[in-house]
Amino acid sequence: MTFFQLDKLDSTLIYTATYQPTWVFISILVAVLSTYAALGASFQAQSQTNFSTKFLWVLISAFTFGVGIWAMHFIGMLALKLPCHVRYDLPETLLSIIPSILVSGLVFGVDSFAKNQLTHGLNSLFLALGVALMHYSGMAAMLMEAEIRYSPELFTVSILGAIGLAYLALRIKASANSNNKARTLGVAIVMGCAVSVMHYSAIAATFFIKKPDSLSGDLPVNLDSVALLVTVITSFIALLCLTLASYSRSKETKNQLMFSEERLMFALESSGDCIWQWSLLSDEVMFSSTWVNKLAFTEESVFTTGQTWLNNIHPDDLEAVKLSIEQCFSGETPAFYSEHRLRGKQDWLWVLSRGKVVMRDKDNKPTEMLGTLIDISERKEFAREIEYLAFFDSLTGLPNRRMFLDRLKQGLVDIKRNPQCSAIIFIDLDRFKFFNDKHGQDNGDLLLQEIANRIKTSVHDYDVVARLSSDEFVVMLNLLDNDQDKATLEAESFSKSLLASINEKYNLVGYEHQISASMGVYVFDEREENIEDILKYANTATYHAKKQGGNSICFFNLDMQKLINDRLKLEEDLQVAIAGNQFELHYQAQFKSQLGIIGAEVLIRWRHPVRGLVSPYEFIPIAEETGLILPIGRWVLNVACDQVRHWQTNPAMQHLSLAINVSARQFQEANFVQSVTDAIQGDPLIGNKIKLELTESLLIENIDETIEKMKALIALGVKFSMDDFGTGYSSLSYLSKLPFSQLKIDQSFVRNIGINDLDNNIIKTIIGMGESLNMRVIAEGVETPAQREFLLQHQCDYFQGYLFSKPLVLNEFEDLVISQGAGFKLSVD
Repeated sequence: MTFFQLDKLDSTLIYTATYQPTWVFISILVAVLSTYAALGASFQAQSQTNFSTKFLWVLISAFTFGVGIWAMHFIGMLALKLPCHVRYDLPETLLSIIPSILVSGLVFGVDSFAKNQLTHGLNSLFLALGVALMHYSGMAAMLMEAEIRYSPELFTVSILGAIGLAYLALRIKASANSNNKARTLGVAIVMGCAVSVMHYSAIAATFFIKKPDSLSGDLPVNLDSVALLVTVITSFIALLCLTLASYSRSKETKNQLMFSEERLMFALESSGDCIWQWSLLSDEVMFSSTWVNKLAFTEESVFTTGQTWLNNIHPDDLEAVKLSIEQCFSGETPAFYSEHRLRGKQDWLWVLSRGKVVMRDKDNKPTEMLGTLIDISERKEFAREIEYLAFFDSLTGLPNRRMFLDRLKQGLVDIKRNPQCSAIIFIDLDRFKFFNDKHGQDNGDLLLQEIANRIKTSVHDYDVVARLSSDEFVVMLNLLDNDQDKATLEAESFSKSLLASINEKYNLVGYEHQISASMGVYVFDEREENIEDILKYANTATYHAKKQGGNSICFFNLDMQKLINDRLKLEEDLQVAIAGNQFELHYQAQFKSQLGIIGAEVLIRWRHPVRGLVSPYEFIPIAEETGLILPIGRWVLNVACDQVRHWQTNPAMQHLSLAINVSARQFQEANFVQSVTDAIQGDPLIGNKIKLELTESLLIENIDETIEKMKALIALGVKFSMDDFGTGYSSLSYLSKLPFSQLKIDQSFVRNIGINDLDNNIIKTIIGMGESLNMRVIAEGVETPAQREFLLQHQCDYFQGYLFSKPLVLNEFEDLVISQGAGFKLSVD
């Protein structure tokens, strides 16, 4: 039997074929529907991890797709109309379904078990050849008054077209998933069309050549009925497959949800969090069983009522909680959120309660609410301790500088509202350092506490007393006479009385001691507006009292203008110093236990051509006040970054990092981020060696902008350290938001290690807080082995201080690093 027709035929010998459009359309629709159902089963196979279950779904998809291909072919053949009798060999027709099922199993099996880029090409080849085998074996089952031959060109086109469309469909399927119904339908249409194109292009390649022998008799069955029957059966198989896949997915989703819910419940119960559910219709509230023993409800169960719950909220917090609940009910806020106190079995518990309305009735009224409770009592206590550190001096219990400035600011507001005079009195103890050195720090602390008590007992409740530094106190006298002369007399009388009180003997641990003080006084009224000026004038008066030999009181007056002029001269010299490059950097090494020197803090020094080395404590405040700190800060930043860059060429130095102090005014510059970027030249290798030290005072101003700047520089490798931690506003609410990598314990706390239990506890608190926030903690001002051992004992192993090294010029610091690398050992080890 000849398969291809190679010679040209007489057109009178060829039957002309026609189609019934309805059945052609139905055949394509059957192909698409079967493909869509088979894809659903295939996705289920891919999602299975069990081999037998995966194999079963592969069989289902193969059978559905194989039957669909065969049905499309058979319906398409029945749609073909020839001007002769046509019958079909039933066994051979049914056997032609086998290739389509087998090749479908091969395609979906490979796709489920070994899917990769190569398998798309192989699968498209297998699919096209399998469909072709089914088609041409089905054509061989035709019994008619004609001989079938094929055009080799169109035959080839039909095969290649099927391969191309099959490849396209498999590639689309690879990027689809079971949840994307539209994409899955698109794959089904392309793949169904691939099968249909192969079939109808193969028919187009067929020659039906007349032959003399004829088939007698009528057809035994109505072919339209057969086509309808095949369509119904195939559609039923496809729909059954879709139903099974949908049911399986639904069951899997339900199991996953149950598993997720169990995991969530386990996680919440394990974490100690409480889940609560409030049925608003019955007013019944259910709590997690783990919280029954914590809460002060009388019922020995996890059930109570909403009213009982509200009755157990602290009275001071109740209105805020009710407001938050009402806002949630009305939809004004998306969720209920409240930090409040809830009565526990023993005491009040601070809790964080969050919840959402999960069900409403037809009138949009809430009927069900679900939420959680978290015990935040420890966090609140921790925050309270930090707040105390922020506003009070740990030794004397007096307000610190920050609180005093707040009170002074409020005092200016008060005297503008009710005209009156106030006075600021600076109290600087004379020769306190000598007293400390002679009698020891313990006695020094006792003396400071006794002086603080004498000052407090000398003032009224409406006056303010604060400790500004180690040996400096301040008093703000309020409600003085509104006549400035009379107010000055009142302030003078008080100051003399207070100085006499300070001069009285102190009985400390059985021994009598005496000390004097220098006082600077500035009296002001409602015309005064500038806090900085008030403090400056009082400080100038104190300085003048010191110059008089101490143990004296000095009121600020115009005769002291010379001191201000001296400050102006220093300001002018600073401008010359900036232009004349009179600054230099000193380096104080930073150590890590067991590793040695890991870097240094850069400290600016001013080498004045006349005065010699000027202390930064003398010129930095003036630079801050005048804005000269900005060019000075940029100079420090550029020189430090250049030094780090230079060290990268020296293997002995390239591990070092530098800590650079940044003032609040410098950090708040609009182009600060760009200044740092320029200094490191955008190089993360250099940025990674730079740590910027920020003081706590700048953090509370425009917190969002601060975070934005810090994150921009962190992206360049730069790190941040909080300088002098514990002396300012160390609020957890700020600290947890800011991306610091290090906390620096202020030397005022380190100095009192082993001497003052309160300071010991503060240091341990700071170390614990740093650990909980995943921040490195470094202690500055470490001067004795005992201080170092205490810090090591409490997991602080980063140090800076004279015990290890004083600030050094560059070449001395580099020699120190090199000597360490050559086996240098600290004498304290």
